[in-house]
Amino acid sequence: MAFMTSAVAFGIDMMLASLPEIGSEISPDQPENVQLIVGLFFVGLGIGTVFVGPLSDAFGRRPVLFAGLAIYALGAGVCWLSTSLEMMCAGRILQGLGAAAPRVTVLAVIRDRFVGRQMAATQSLVMMIFTLVPGIAPLLGEFVAQAFGWRAIFFTFVIFAAIAAVWFGLQQPETLPPDRRKPLRIATFAASVATILRHPQVRMSIGVQTFTFAGLISLLTATPLIFAKIFDLDAWFPYAMGLASLLGGITSFINARIVERLGMVRLMRIAMAATLAVTAAVLLFFAVFAPTGLLAVWVYMIFKTSGFALLGFVIGNSTALAMQPMGAIAGTTASVVTATATLVAAVMGIAIAAAFNGTVFPTMMGLSVCYALGLLCALRLEHDEA
Repeated sequence: MAFMTSAVAFGIDMMLASLPEIGSEISPDQPENVQLIVGLFFVGLGIGTVFVGPLSDAFGRRPVLFAGLAIYALGAGVCWLSTSLEMMCAGRILQGLGAAAPRVTVLAVIRDRFVGRQMAATQSLVMMIFTLVPGIAPLLGEFVAQAFGWRAIFFTFVIFAAIAAVWFGLQQPETLPPDRRKPLRIATFAASVATILRHPQVRMSIGVQTFTFAGLISLLTATPLIFAKIFDLDAWFPYAMGLASLLGGITSFINARIVERLGMVRLMRIAMAATLAVTAAVLLFFAVFAPTGLLAVWVYMIFKTSGFALLGFVIGNSTALAMQPMGAIAGTTASVVTATATLVAAVMGIAIAAAFNGTVFPTMMGLSVCYALGLLCALRLEHDEA
């Protein structure tokens, strides 16, 4: 399950370090527009997520997953052969559409197998891998690009999809038997969506996840620019990503170990409040002392790492809370939760990153707002029971 979820992280992070080179080759007149290939992947991911859940509830988890991995590989192939930014963007949207299948079916399979805090613990172990991958992926992408050129990164995605399909096919049986499947009807889907969104626990869980993802997307999009334009350390970006992701993975492991004892809601509230406090403190430090050189880099790294660490305490728990009351429509619930969170977060994250003005302030101010809104949603959640 963790390997499947990593399809999203690899699809985003492996090519981050190569963005300047990609932009100069396929969009020489406006190389800065290459940032679109990050945001548009999330757009494709969000759109695909809408359909994957209902399809998996109707036809089973395995067929939908295999179809999604094929689309993921096809999109990567289009990017591999791209000669223009427009062709690259089309391929990235297609790749994001395909990545929605492993993302959603993983949630549904886990919900088919587990409930309550045990489900949250399992989700946290999966998220531990998900948060570690952004640390490994840029370094792997840089190695592949240096050895074989940046286009080989996209061929690597094709290999990843093939390995994932074979591994899942051999190791994971179907978890949704035919007698539990729901016919694919628009009226049924609309009724299921209405049921999901009427539930206050689901709505607040979506809110927490949305604002956390918005912070992640803006960090992923803005940090390469900050390292290149402000710190003049673009070569060190993959290592900075690795450090932040490693610590983020540690928090997922911690969450998996303590969530059954302390509860999902309490951990999310503590994590959101702590991350908001760190972000506000770092923002104030930059405003008052205007640090430069290595001091500025390390202070920014504290801010960046806290955002990654937050993922470990929020994503698995908020997803489990949203899925818990919706066991009968787990696939559709996974689609609604992740599609809503991803699409709204993508718009917010791209907007925050687009406000970049040569300083760290737009990014930090945007994330402060995201974390404050996420904390408000977490405070409105009722405490979970074991």
